[in-house]
Amino acid sequence: MQQRQDRILPSPLSVTSHRRAPGVVPLSTKPQGSTSRPRRRLSLSVMSFFLPVTILLVLCGTPAAAQDASELPIVGTLDGYDVGGNYSICWTSQFDDTIQNTDVQEKSLLNMNRQLQTNPQASLFTQLPTCSENGTKMTISRTDEAPEGLWVMWKGNRNDTSTVSAVFEIDLEVNLEDFTTVNVDEDSLWVWYRIFMCNAPRVGFCQPLVDSPKWDGYNDPIVIPDDPFAVVPTIDSQNITFDSVPTDDSAAITFRTDWVASRLQRFDSTLTFTGKIQLPTMCWDTMGGNNNYIVVGHATLELPSSSGNDFVRVDVSSLLPGKPWMVTTKPTVKDFSTGAIVFVSILIGVTGLMTLGMSCYIVVHRNHRVMTLAQSGMLGALAAASCATIIMSFLLMPLYDVFCKLQALLFLPATFMPTILVGRLWRVYTTLSAAHSLGRSPPTVSSTLDEGSGSRKLSSIRQHTRESLSKVSKKSEEWVMKFLSLLACSFFVQRVEQRRSTPSKRRSIGSLRRTTTRTETLLLIFFLTLPQVVVTLFDVIHYWDTTNLWISYSEDATSGRIECRSRTWVTFFSGGYLAAMFVLAMYVAWCSQLLPSAFNEKDAVFRAGFISGLIVIIITVALSYSDIPEVSPNLYVCFKAVMAIGVSLLTAWSVIMPKIRRVHSGEMVVLTNILRDMNGVNTSSLSSEEEEYRRASQEAAARPSRDGIATPSNDGPRKRVTHCKTVLRNDEPIPKKLERQLYQLNGLTEAITDRCAEGRPMDKTEWEALFRVTTDLTREFENVCMRFSDTPGSESNSESNRMNRSFGELEQAEP
Repeated sequence: MQQRQDRILPSPLSVTSHRRAPGVVPLSTKPQGSTSRPRRRLSLSVMSFFLPVTILLVLCGTPAAAQDASELPIVGTLDGYDVGGNYSICWTSQFDDTIQNTDVQEKSLLNMNRQLQTNPQASLFTQLPTCSENGTKMTISRTDEAPEGLWVMWKGNRNDTSTVSAVFEIDLEVNLEDFTTVNVDEDSLWVWYRIFMCNAPRVGFCQPLVDSPKWDGYNDPIVIPDDPFAVVPTIDSQNITFDSVPTDDSAAITFRTDWVASRLQRFDSTLTFTGKIQLPTMCWDTMGGNNNYIVVGHATLELPSSSGNDFVRVDVSSLLPGKPWMVTTKPTVKDFSTGAIVFVSILIGVTGLMTLGMSCYIVVHRNHRVMTLAQSGMLGALAAASCATIIMSFLLMPLYDVFCKLQALLFLPATFMPTILVGRLWRVYTTLSAAHSLGRSPPTVSSTLDEGSGSRKLSSIRQHTRESLSKVSKKSEEWVMKFLSLLACSFFVQRVEQRRSTPSKRRSIGSLRRTTTRTETLLLIFFLTLPQVVVTLFDVIHYWDTTNLWISYSEDATSGRIECRSRTWVTFFSGGYLAAMFVLAMYVAWCSQLLPSAFNEKDAVFRAGFISGLIVIIITVALSYSDIPEVSPNLYVCFKAVMAIGVSLLTAWSVIMPKIRRVHSGEMVVLTNILRDMNGVNTSSLSSEEEEYRRASQEAAARPSRDGIATPSNDGPRKRVTHCKTVLRNDEPIPKKLERQLYQLNGLTEAITDRCAEGRPMDKTEWEALFRVTTDLTREFENVCMRFSDTPGSESNSESNRMNRSFGELEQAEP
């Protein structure tokens, strides 16, 4: 066989050895005569200075160095995997002429590799540095979904089995025309391939042609069918061999798998082959210390020679780009404990029963006036969504793969809660738009008065700012409500309802409940929840096979924990969309804050939103610190369960429990006259209880009170003569007694109007208190005279005089 030793380059380790193989070109090939005489003299002087030190170091270190050099393979590589190269490298060699059958060829293949270990300078192989340029190349890749960070092979008991495997794919392409001595007319040929790993920090040993001299026997190659894709050969721990340095057992030099053999039946001048190897991620603890390794693929072809019965061997290798492979001691993996399972289960059971009880109570009392005004159907759906969210929180526990696959479904009932709130509030807002306008009266005269003659400019700025903010708020409110009406398809639904209804049953234009229907509310809830439904179902269906339990390891691979594999973008979108729906519910509740108290849920929604937001912020911060492999999954999962259950229970409790308490109290609910008149409700449609209460109220108003309290007469306005005991002039505060009575009247009227808006009738005590406060206030007004001097340029005098005349207090006053 023709020898081409000038093609073989030394590795860095071969340069440091005390012997060099014949024909090996040293790193420095510069002629000695090229140096000048002064430089040569300087070199001699430096050499004479360091010579004693060098001799001492050689005497101390030569035996160990010589021993290492004799044990380590020093066959160099052109590309240099030991120095970071990553291109394909090719070699060619020739089997002995005595080889006649396949079994002998396999043994000869191993023998040739072992001879390089025992005789590193034997020129058995010829490197082909230009093979990649002629079309011969190899690529190796990892096809399974590798975890983030380092790829890890654990060291443990030799009999341990690994539940996780790494699948490598080797793609080989060989230009047979590059080998002139090869007979390409054969019908089939054998391809052997394997994977070996080299110690990454060590330099000068990464050579795929060298096999271990420690092998006492030969393992039979793993033979796969003609179609390499029919089966993926699995390499277990018994099929991996390692080498170590005799003087340094802290880490292995190489790991090599057994050969995998496959026969190719069809090929032409360019041979293409793809093979796979499935490696375990478990080795035994006798493989030395912990270290990082680079992965190299190695393939060998048995090509029949055209000259006779001998065979030509072609070796091709390539480096796996990317991450190194870490061999380390198996870390402590933290599992979800039984105590945490019991805690989450009890929490789910207690809170789930609470929300289930709310749902049952709403169903039983669905025809009660309080539940009717609160839209009992939507209220029951809210309680059911909260109950479903709490029950489905068990999917957060990393116990089974199916829990991980279905975990994204938890966002569906959680999203239904805020969308149901938005639908209910939008329907109330649109339905009671006329009543909503009652609370939006224009600014009163007192709100437009200046604080003083010297602050007119500041007051004008404040007034302008208030008006601007009011316009912006009103405009944004209109746009949001129009957008929600568009999602609810209000225009189309109303057209359909008008066509279906008869003229006699159609409601008048001034009717209060003519604008919204249950269908519109359901459509609004559906379209608000649709994006979450689409993303969740896509995540569950598309990633069903790749979503499972896995072990998340620390950066140094010394610890880990079991958790569910999930997509970050899905979690981010689902959580962000859920938060956006809660914010939208709070905004619609704020827009409905001026509605009658029976329909105004601003306080309940804002209370639930504020506390829920506080819980989410606190737990999110805690999750950010506990979402690391070093922390037990018990703490991480319990935090997530408390957040999901807490937000669900708090939302249902804040909105539903006030209605339940109102129903349970047995208090009579009366529809206020303002809403009754605006709703077009006639007397015939009232219940017997409400009709009796209305008739009794009219009779009580028509006759004098039995308690001696006079009632106002309808004989027209009575002229009152004031006796000025107190004169109120410019920039003087009102009397303390009058101010106290105004505060009393303000609080009393606010309580009475809220009571009427909630459907509660006014009782005798409230009526007496209102009559007493108004009577005292009238008497106090009769004792106060308001005199404002006509100061030139004062803009408040005319307004004040008109205000005084409106009370009828200045009819007898002096001009």
